[in-house]
Amino acid sequence: MVMNVLLVGLVFGMNPDRASADLDIQIDENGTATVKALLELPGTPSITHDVLTDYDQWPTLFPAGLRLATIRREPDRVVTDLYVQARVLPGELRLMIETREPRPGQLDAHFLAGDFQRYERTWRLSPAVNGTRTKAELDMLIQLKQWAPHWLVATLLRQDLEEHFRKLFAAVEWRTHSPTAH
Repeated sequence: MVMNVLLVGLVFGMNPDRASADLDIQIDENGTATVKALLELPGTPSITHDVLTDYDQWPTLFPAGLRLATIRREPDRVVTDLYVQARVLPGELRLMIETREPRPGQLDAHFLAGDFQRYERTWRLSPAVNGTRTKAELDMLIQLKQWAPHWLVATLLRQDLEEHFRKLFAAVEWRTHSPTAH
């Protein structure tokens, strides 16, 4: 039912207090979750972009249970076919999305197929703190095909996003300080 990657789109130890985010989740009467988040990440927008577009590493950026079936890189987009462990019922949910970069510093993902009615995600990345850090803004719209209580969707989505943000923060921090990661 509601699963780990109500999120989409590197397990390193870190102090979770450093990865705080302003996170707002609203669920409408149709069960569509509207997510708005603002994070400050410990690397440049270029490094943050590289982490977010390292599709082979996506399973390490999200809660346990994300499985990549395929990654198809095309000239103007990347199509990822994902399976995520359901959180409430046994099994997996499928999510096929396309990611495009309409302009530098922006990553847009849109639903193509799977167990969702709707999935849209936009990351906007801009320099912060003299260009050494990233202001990352996330907007998402998510609606599952099957019904789930709104409070449950909001709770699990918040948990998954907070874990995703901690892992994203750690991955950006690691790439920023690793001489071999650039």
